[in-house]
Amino acid sequence: MLAMTIGYALSHKKMDIGQVHCVYTIHTSDTVLYVGCSVAPFKRLAEHLNKDLAHQIGGYLRENRPACLEWVICLYTVRECEHWVHSHLEEHYKEFLRQLAYQESPPIEYPRFYTEPHAMAEQALINYYQPPYNILHRKLFSGYAPIERK
Repeated sequence: MLAMTIGYALSHKKMDIGQVHCVYTIHTSDTVLYVGCSVAPFKRLAEHLNKDLAHQIGGYLRENRPACLEWVICLYTVRECEHWVHSHLEEHYKEFLRQLAYQESPPIEYPRFYTEPHAMAEQALINYYQPPYNILHRKLFSGYAPIERK
């Protein structure tokens, strides 16, 4: 897990964190406000703060600027989210592990992003934290429904 202030993340948007830190939380000192998933989390954070009119988290960040620059963004690999999936999306844990093993297996010809393990990890963190700015996910997707595979 990588943790830094939002201000630091925004000033280092081009920092190389690799393709693995894709699930993120945005929080104040005591409340997780939002859980997201992006192949470019710093760019996505800037979009939330500067142009994201569709997401409520963007408006909340703008309303609380400059104070929000001291809030924290934590970046997780999907593997680091495994314990949340086990605890808060338990019925899909075995499928999560199976797909994660496939995703991590070589050869990787392209960045494998937002496959089901990422979506499961994001939903597990939403289930755990119940962040106020993930309203849609809390209401509609409290139980992850994976695609049936043969």
